[in-house]
Amino acid sequence: MEDTPTSAPPSEEELIAAAQKGDSEAFARLFRLSFPRFYDFVMRLVLNAPLAQQIVQEAYTGAWADCLTRAKPEAGFDSWLHATGYRLGLSALRRRDPRRHPAPPTVPLLGQIGPERVSDPQVATFLNDQGQAFWATAETLAPEHRATVLLRLRQGYDFPRIGRATGLSPKVAEAIFNKAIKELKSASQTSFMTSRGAERCPALAEALKGQRQAPLAQRHRLLDKHIQACPDCQTLLTQLEDPLDLAKVLIPAALPPEVQDKILATVIQAGAARILAAPTKGKARHAALETPAGEVTGLPLWQLLLFILLLAAVAAVYIALAYYLLGGS
Repeated sequence: MEDTPTSAPPSEEELIAAAQKGDSEAFARLFRLSFPRFYDFVMRLVLNAPLAQQIVQEAYTGAWADCLTRAKPEAGFDSWLHATGYRLGLSALRRRDPRRHPAPPTVPLLGQIGPERVSDPQVATFLNDQGQAFWATAETLAPEHRATVLLRLRQGYDFPRIGRATGLSPKVAEAIFNKAIKELKSASQTSFMTSRGAERCPALAEALKGQRQAPLAQRHRLLDKHIQACPDCQTLLTQLEDPLDLAKVLIPAALPPEVQDKILATVIQAGAARILAAPTKGKARHAALETPAGEVTGLPLWQLLLFILLLAAVAAVYIALAYYLLGGS
């Protein structure tokens, strides 16, 4: 699918229409346009890089087959993709045994702030500390709740769109999001003050002595009591970024370009194989891919079995009739 130098880039609808005609280049464009955001979503949902790559590959394989054999998704390619990633991610997490497949530590990577956000090294360090405290807290959320935060803050979805991606009603999606954000705001501030705040305030470090691993609610009570009497910690709290803003500026999870290209090649190959094997209406449109010109295809197995059963039934009727006639003569 080529553009003239003066033409505008093709829209998503045009790319899907071209992909439906078997244009793998058009699908490759859809892939490259959507991959960075989609991989970031799946990686932050499942918190495991190998598992995220597997889910991303499976989702795109299904998308490539669907582009060729079905009408385009009503909600758009991006929404369909995220809905598939959400479903596959939750399914994989439910099947995974955490004792055998623990999630690797991801806070240093997923909690970093983009370097373009600020040029002052001290401010950048301060923001990174907050970002890591925020993401450490986000990791403790149930995957379903974390997904609403990711879709709302990182993907920019409204609640009806989140509902379509997760299978929830818009009101339920909004309620889950608001509850998750309330937990994140409180817990991320507690996490930050427990670690970085205590380094800045000796009195806070003393108040938290022996309590670093205590339950979050217990540490929160200790912090509240200390902060009410500590002007320095009160000032520090006013300097913290809003967790909602932090969530939007975290560096996206990324894969090297060569890994993306490998996934794309595998997706197109696997998607073509799935199209040829799937007994869908669209398969008839792609019979030329399956059958050389002039070659006659055989009957499907179920039709062959039905034909044999009909022959057997007719034969049985004739045998019964002949037995009746012979017995009566």
